[in-house]
Amino acid sequence: MFNQRLLIVGMSCCLLFLTTGSWSLARPEPFHLVLSNHRPAALKLLVVSISTEKPIANRSVMISSDNGIRCVTVPCPTNSKQWQGRTNRQGLVIIPQKVIQQFTTIKIPGYMVKDLGKALPSQPGISKIELAEVIRRGLR
Repeated sequence: MFNQRLLIVGMSCCLLFLTTGSWSLARPEPFHLVLSNHRPAALKLLVVSISTEKPIANRSVMISSDNGIRCVTVPCPTNSKQWQGRTNRQGLVIIPQKVIQQFTTIKIPGYMVKDLGKALPSQPGISKIELAEVIRRGLR
């Protein structure tokens, strides 16, 4: 009986791998800003705090991206890229398009990291993204 269950589980895992090409049911979502052949040279992003609803001005910004590939063994060709910049006094940051890939995140010190692919609308011009502040609790 145990051997039958083990065989069924093993066959199910193999079927999952053969149909999805991955051991995970989660499939990466395509980053909609990259799909166009006529991409602008940069992404204009207005960064706003969720709590205050005001622009996050004059802060350092870290953009990290990769092609969405997740590997079990090395080497793993993820084509990782990083870019550092700053928001201006209006909270606007201009990110070079060459940094944007399948999986792209934005990080500002004091705020939660956010996935740009899930946060931005697919419209031209200036896009707006809202970041939540990190809540720090005192030690007792």
